[in-house]
Amino acid sequence: MQKKRNLMGLILFLMTLGSGLYSLFVPIYYMNNGVSFTAIKFFMIAYMFGGIIGGFFANHIIHKIGIKAFILIRGIIEPLVVILIRLYPVFRYPIYIQGLISGFIGFSYWISLDTITMLITDKEKRGSQQGALYGLMWCATIFSPFLGGALIKYTSYPVLFVVAFALVLGGGILSFKLDVKTKIKKKYNLIPTLKGKIGTHIILMIFRGFNFPLTGFIFSLMIYWVENDEFIVGIFGFAMGIAALVSSFLAGKLVDKYNPVNVYIWITVLTGLSWLIFLFDVSIYIPILLVYFFYYSGIIPSNTIFFNDAKNWDIVTLTTERMMSFCFAGLILVILYLFLPLNIIYILLASSMFISTYFIKKLET
Repeated sequence: MQKKRNLMGLILFLMTLGSGLYSLFVPIYYMNNGVSFTAIKFFMIAYMFGGIIGGFFANHIIHKIGIKAFILIRGIIEPLVVILIRLYPVFRYPIYIQGLISGFIGFSYWISLDTITMLITDKEKRGSQQGALYGLMWCATIFSPFLGGALIKYTSYPVLFVVAFALVLGGGILSFKLDVKTKIKKKYNLIPTLKGKIGTHIILMIFRGFNFPLTGFIFSLMIYWVENDEFIVGIFGFAMGIAALVSSFLAGKLVDKYNPVNVYIWITVLTGLSWLIFLFDVSIYIPILLVYFFYYSGIIPSNTIFFNDAKNWDIVTLTTERMMSFCFAGLILVILYLFLPLNIIYILLASSMFISTYFIKKLET
């Protein structure tokens, strides 16, 4: 199992490093090429919808190809997406196409990853093993925005895309060596289960999904609007990566030492409080870092509790339904963002975190 975890960590590192070089800058890149912010919002809607489509077909694809299906698919398709983005100034295609494809491969990738993580980690050390596994990913997250910003500042966007292409392709090639298998019981996923303890896990992913559009896309734009410099965005992305890395290791240690449900509750409350800081007259960098730290530390207790509960369930189906719920919530949040100002969005996000603690508590039963 340790060899499989090491290989999975390396695949994660390469793919995250490659994606991280450009993903933080995609909205900025499009806007610098004349795309409106409203169009960027619709791009995010397409991205979340792509994740829902991936969830619907996930079981069928995994049944045909195997549990590492979406890691292989990402390794093959994402390099082509990098080329597509690079050619936007030439073809001026609707950016929603890229959003749909990237959402499909990005979220489907996590279906394979989460299932494999459950299969290759030990229950007694699941928190720390996840921390170590995702730690490699966060190491890539730390350096990729900084390197991406430097490549843009000192070379060009085309050079950035070439390097990203090579790294993601390398991770995809390595994934062929990963040997993990599991059974598939359900062919397609349509409506996630919302009853019983399974439903509680699904509901919690809905609350987490509300947060993603801002943490995944808008934070980088907020920094760019203030600084108007991709290199500074990359430096701050470096800081956010450090925050995520430290939070992953700390959360992993806390989950192994204390009741994971209590750890999850405290992290969620702190995430909600961090969203409220945006309402005050402070530098945006403070709440961004705090939200990033607490929101991403919540992955460890959330997954640990789910993996421990899911050992007797259809793990692939439930992992898929969790991801579909996550994407659906993110889609709803972006639609609301079309009509509501950011201050109202912050209040909604904080409220979603506080309300979710009620459902976290139910996981103890």
